[in-house]
Formats: sequence, C-alpha cells, structure tokens
Amino acid sequence: MLKLAWKYMRYYKSQTFAIFASILLTASLLSGISSLIYSSQKSDLANSKTIYGDWHYYIETDKKLFDSVESGEKGKGYALEQCGKMAANEGVVIDGKEYRFNESGAVQ
Repeated sequence: MLKLAWKYMRYYKSQTFAIFASILLTASLLSGISSLIYSSQKSDLANSKTIYGDWHYYIETDKKLFDSVESGEKGKGYALEQCGKMAANEGVVIDGKEYRFNESGAVQ
C-alpha cells in the first residue's frame, strides 16, 4: 500500500507539492490566528491595568474560612461573585468616602 502511495507521489509531483504546501500554509494560518487572539487578550488585560490599576488580594486564612468563601457563602462585608474573573467597577468606597472613575481612569 505504501509502495503505491509513493509511486503516486512521484508521478504527480506538482499535486503532491501543492498538497504539502497547503498543509503547511493551513498550519501557519491557524498558528498566526491563535497568536493574534492571545496577543489581543494580553493587550486587553494590560489596558485594563492601565485604566483601573493593578489590584491583588492576599488573605491569610484557615481551611474553614477558605471553604466557606469558595462555596459562595456571603460574609460580613464581602461576597465572592466569581473566582478568577476580572471585574471593574466605576466606583470604590474607602473609609466611607466614595471615589468615582471616569473613562480615562482618573479619580473624580
């Protein structure tokens, strides 16, 4: 069976070359599109960090509290909406004073 395929490939050299070239171009096109999508996601994240700031939260806790927060229970002053999701608010309350942000990220 392989002998027959090899003879076909040698006899129809131009068609064989066209098939291999199309496979190579298809693979490079898919790779390029996925690279553009990944780059766009990273750019959106960097743009959001520029506008809204870069916030990280770290809480020293025990297993019981971690399980209750992860399960979605509402606590005193907090509620976990979704783990691992970026959310941006137009306003922040710090020490009872509300701060609002405009489109460029400046505090009003």
